[in-house]
Amino acid sequence: MNRQQRRLYNKQHKTNYSKQDFDIAEAFRRVKEGNMDLSDLDLPYDVMHLDNEEIAPSGIKCKLNVEGIMKRPVTMLNEEFVKWVYENQDKEFTLSRENVKNSLVGLAEDCAEAENKKLFDLFTELLIFDEENQEYVMPEVLQTRKYESSNDIVID
Repeated sequence: MNRQQRRLYNKQHKTNYSKQDFDIAEAFRRVKEGNMDLSDLDLPYDVMHLDNEEIAPSGIKCKLNVEGIMKRPVTMLNEEFVKWVYENQDKEFTLSRENVKNSLVGLAEDCAEAENKKLFDLFTELLIFDEENQEYVMPEVLQTRKYESSNDIVID
């Protein structure tokens, strides 16, 4: 969105959003669509991936969300990685937060070397084991269940 478009939007909606505000909104829109390649955005700051250590602590069981991983931009999907994902789609892993940064997570069973470790976005590329229901689910499902159970209103 160029400066003229931002000014027009702010005038029409009686807001005062900055360029940074519009860039953040654009980044969230792309994440929701599954396009996490934000490299073409002119962001003056690091974009963090969504994370929740309470829902998915280090050591919890997880599986690959193949559908979410395949939504990565083509530039991030080399043939060797795609083959590895399909070979391990049913394998159970252990989530690891060691040697990772930018709110990405790794897999304990993966290569221990930091430079060769595969990194994943928790909320789009992994399924977390829900011990209560004995199933693998998206982290947002666990987060929603936890929120709903903590806000239950009991009426006598």
